[in-house]
Amino acid sequence: MVFAGIGGFERQINAAFSQFLSKGERQDINLLRRLRKDIKQCYYRYKTTPSEYFLFKFREKSAEERSTYLSDSAIMSIAAKTISRRLHDEELENKYNFYKLNHPFFKRDAILISGEGDKHLFNEFALRKNLIAKPNTGSVGSGIMVFHLQDDVDREEAWKKMMAAEGEWIVEELVVQNKEMAIWNESSVNTIRINSFLHGDKFEILCPFIRTGRKGSFVDNGGQGGLFASIDSLTGNICTVGMDEYQREYEKHPDSGITFPGWQVPYWEDLLKTAEAVHRNMSNHIYVSWDFALTDKGWVLIEGNWGEFVAQQLTNKRGFKADFLKCIYNRQ
Repeated sequence: MVFAGIGGFERQINAAFSQFLSKGERQDINLLRRLRKDIKQCYYRYKTTPSEYFLFKFREKSAEERSTYLSDSAIMSIAAKTISRRLHDEELENKYNFYKLNHPFFKRDAILISGEGDKHLFNEFALRKNLIAKPNTGSVGSGIMVFHLQDDVDREEAWKKMMAAEGEWIVEELVVQNKEMAIWNESSVNTIRINSFLHGDKFEILCPFIRTGRKGSFVDNGGQGGLFASIDSLTGNICTVGMDEYQREYEKHPDSGITFPGWQVPYWEDLLKTAEAVHRNMSNHIYVSWDFALTDKGWVLIEGNWGEFVAQQLTNKRGFKADFLKCIYNRQ
């Protein structure tokens, strides 16, 4: 996260206090003063946001332990030294460009809506009835709209909703997940995050994880209330408890009752082969975090980015900075 100025950063601190501190702690002026000072020092030393400070439990950790953690800002900085930021913006952040480059791995169609001039294009595409619209440069599941269109009235209403918001939209056919992944939560498309690194012939992944939404929610992102758990990259078995971004742990999914540790991701070897194939299709990128969903057509690509390592570090209760540096710089 880019430093948002003094006022913006103070607001981030206050928001973190509200989320992570008890009522009694929020009334302790001396505690708040000490925490505020420590949070700012950690930002300058480790590039952690106020939220990451609490998520990584820095209050309980020594300077040496803190230095092992990988912040979102650090990922952006490290990745930008090895991969052009311009290339990231053009081929990863821009969802429609990413779709065009990797269309065979999506196994579904999509269009770009830039403004009123694209209404005819949308109306033709909307004959597919079940669609998802995403801000073309959005993140963490924000701004997403799902449309189930039955007639011209529904199409017109969907169009008005997109035009009421600024910016471009990528509109895709709605992913229908396979029942083997839907058992976690039917209302969300539950995904697998594969963090992969490519150096010539060498392809490797670092601590993949599963994301699943809560009952009634369409998205599975942790930032939108979803749960996550790490996966053993060799076996495809979930190897940790589930967690959310409030640091609550779940042995079982609170809605479906499925136990996290030991659950086997279906068709794991197929997923690894798909991840490697799509990364080799974008071989000018050393590092990408890919999101995949399982459908009756097999594993399909959702998106790619320079993903955060919050889920991995929370569920494994350790920092991943050394692991990340080893992979991205191809160290032995």
